[in-house]
Amino acid sequence: ANFNPLNMVVMNWRNASQSSKKHNRNIPTPQAIVDQIDEWLHADESCLQPDAKSYTMIIEALGKHNKNERDILFAEGLLDWMLEESKTQFQIQPTTYTFAAVMNILAKSNLPDPPQKIEALIDKMNVLQDEGWPDVSPNVVVYNTWLHSLSRAGNVQAAQHILQQMLTGEIPVEPDRITFPHSRRLAGCVVWY
Repeated sequence: ANFNPLNMVVMNWRNASQSSKKHNRNIPTPQAIVDQIDEWLHADESCLQPDAKSYTMIIEALGKHNKNERDILFAEGLLDWMLEESKTQFQIQPTTYTFAAVMNILAKSNLPDPPQKIEALIDKMNVLQDEGWPDVSPNVVVYNTWLHSLSRAGNVQAAQHILQQMLTGEIPVEPDRITFPHSRRLAGCVVWY
């Protein structure tokens, strides 16, 4: 991977944002960071060209604090914007990590129906992969996040079904050491080793 100086700037912001328990007026808001990055994206002469990682780090930072509805909508909106904008700006095409960052926020939220939203994002990833988009393959992190959201929602049957599909290869992702703790939290969930 190529070094991107902008990602160092965004990473420093993300780290400062994540380490701050309360909103610090000296730390720009996610919207302010996105606005600045958008300006650089459309400035041909700028040496600070954003890529998917730049935006993904912003979404990750949102996931480290309270997952309020505003932050979730911002993360979902940023992903939607990336999907649309990447038609002409290929370097910002979302990756598996971008989708997983949004799913992580959803899975840890108290909003209604996070598992359904995560399933819709997985379906979107599969469609994009079928269309030939690189780097959008649902992986074990994505499925573990889905299992986590189902566990929090108490949806035992759906979690058992997904785990069974992972174990039989119907879902082409092998469970890992993180998969089983999520599935064990579900009462009555049978785990085969």
